[in-house]
Amino acid sequence: MTQVQLAHATGLSPASVSNIVHELLDVNRVEVLPTTSSGRAANLVRLVADDRVVVGVDVDHARVRVAVADANRVVLSEVSSPLIEGHEVANDLELALTMARQAMKEAGFEWDQLAGVSLAVPAPIDSNTGLLGSSSILPGWAHVAVGGELQRRIGVPVLVENNANLGAWGEYVSGNGRGAKSLVYLTIGAGIGSGFVLDGRLFRGAAGLAGEIGHIAVDERGPLCRCGNRGCLESFASGPILLQTLGNSHPDLTGVPDMVQRALKGDLGVQRVISDAGRAVGMAVANLCNVLNPDRIVVGGDIAEAGEIFLSPLREAVARFSVPRTVSDDLIVRAGLGTRSELVGAIDLAVARLTAVAP
Repeated sequence: MTQVQLAHATGLSPASVSNIVHELLDVNRVEVLPTTSSGRAANLVRLVADDRVVVGVDVDHARVRVAVADANRVVLSEVSSPLIEGHEVANDLELALTMARQAMKEAGFEWDQLAGVSLAVPAPIDSNTGLLGSSSILPGWAHVAVGGELQRRIGVPVLVENNANLGAWGEYVSGNGRGAKSLVYLTIGAGIGSGFVLDGRLFRGAAGLAGEIGHIAVDERGPLCRCGNRGCLESFASGPILLQTLGNSHPDLTGVPDMVQRALKGDLGVQRVISDAGRAVGMAVANLCNVLNPDRIVVGGDIAEAGEIFLSPLREAVARFSVPRTVSDDLIVRAGLGTRSELVGAIDLAVARLTAVAP
């Protein structure tokens, strides 16, 4: 950021920012580079990268992605691999570690230069115990303290966070949530979750379980949900449910990405199913608007890759069921980082903890 941007972001005076920058220059913590801003000469301030790196890991039902980044959040290497069917936590963690070693080697770093790891998982995490909650997406991980298990294996600090929370943070700092004071991030894929950034901080709830929008009741007489209730949003609009709905008419579908591609290529049946899901999600999001009144809602996940086929009916439902004046033309946007929001959030959180400035 430039010094002017730093002053605006922190609320400090330009003179105070300049003094702080000079102090950090004296101890070699930052470097100042000439740049331009709005056509004028400016000073760009960035952290001095040292010989340490962090690793961000994003795990979902089908794949694991690993990225290595330096203290400036610059991704130096990134690898991806399908998850082994069965989702046993020991096997999945070993795969993630193998990929981390590969990514660090590709980036030119040794294993002893690893300073910390941040792991995004599609499950609620009890902030009091560190245990993952029950998850149909990663059933083999349920009730396991994954952070402690991984930390014992590698000997560096490991942070574990719900993937929707990290998606929210990734979009807030680097995506289409930049500049928002209150942000809601939705991830729509194998499951449905949400993360909140309120007044510049992640909101996790009393026990770290905030954001389970997938279990908002849409129809109390609806299908039985994995949580034990009936008519939850996930039982109408999650990826597996949409594939099940299309099973008879499209028996050759290979998964959510294939479904989305067919919708984008004009398949009317698939488009209808995805649009219906967008409408159901919009009804739930309208409730969030009425309660939180956010100034940005960012929609990510595999199904959001269908773009306006999904987003247009979502917006229409939000406008129909929310209180007037809680909805603006630019309220609901697609994730600017695509399906990488969670991974970017994981990297940023790892660096933030490394520099003792966690959200």
